[in-house]
Amino acid sequence: MKKFRWINLGIAFLFLVFNTTPVLAQDYYFEVPTAAVDVFINSDGTTAIQYIYQFNNSPQGHAIDYIDLGMPNSNYRLSNVTASVDGIPLNDIQDSEYVSPGIAVGLGSHSIPAGGSGTVTIRVENVQKMLFTATNQESEPYASFNFRPNFFDSSFVSGSTHMTVRLHLPPGLKAEEPRYITPSNWPGNNEPVSSIDSDGGVVYEWVATNADSGSEYTFGASFPARLVPAAAVSSQQAITFDIGEIIATVLPFLICGGFIVLFIIGTIA
Repeated sequence: MKKFRWINLGIAFLFLVFNTTPVLAQDYYFEVPTAAVDVFINSDGTTAIQYIYQFNNSPQGHAIDYIDLGMPNSNYRLSNVTASVDGIPLNDIQDSEYVSPGIAVGLGSHSIPAGGSGTVTIRVENVQKMLFTATNQESEPYASFNFRPNFFDSSFVSGSTHMTVRLHLPPGLKAEEPRYITPSNWPGNNEPVSSIDSDGGVVYEWVATNADSGSEYTFGASFPARLVPAAAVSSQQAITFDIGEIIATVLPFLICGGFIVLFIIGTIA
C-alpha cells in the first residue's frame, strides 16, 4: 500500500518554519479477517494467481487507497492483471514502487475509509516460469513449484486471519499421482484437504482460522511433468521469492527535512 505519491516540499518547508509541534502522518492500521489465495497451474504450464482480501480499516487508520501485491517472479504483464473492490472494477494497476517484483492497485474513489471495510479481489493470469524439475524420486519425471502468498507489513496489520490457500493442479491427474509439499510456518494442519475440481484437476486446500496476514507461509506441490509442455519446466530450482528483492521492507521510514514520513510497504513477497 502506498501512502504518499508525492510531497509538496514548499508546504512542508512552511510547516516546518511556522509550527514547532511535531506531527506524524496518519498511519495505515487495519485487520484482514478473511483471505483466500488460489494458485492455478494451467495445462499450458502458465499460472494464474488470485487473492480475495477482506479489509477492516481502523477508525484511526489512513484510508486504504493502494494495495501493493508481491509477485513470485517478474514473468507477468500488467495487462493480465484485473482487480476490483466490492465487485467494482479498478483500473489503476501499475508496477509497485515498494515491492519488487510486485503490483500496485489503486482504489481511487473507492478507497476504504477509516472505520470502513471492503473486499478486494486481485487476479493475475499467464504468470510464466513457475515450474521446476522436482527432486523427489518417482517412476517418471515430476514438475514442482513452491508458492509464498503475499503478506503485509506486520506494523500495520492486526488480528488473526481466517486464511484459505488452494493449489489447483493441471487436469488429467490420477488421485494418487500428485504430491503436496509440507507448508512452512503454517499454523493450520500440514496435510491439506484434497478434492477434484470441475476440470478434473486435483486441488489441495489448507485452512487456518488463526493465520497472520503479516507472516510468511510457503506451500507447494509436484505432479507428473507430462501434464504440461516440457518447455514450461525449468531444470533449475528456485525459491518463490528472492530475499534480495524484498530488502526494501527493512527500510519503511524515510527521514525528510526533520519529518518522519511513513511509507507503507503494503505487501512483501
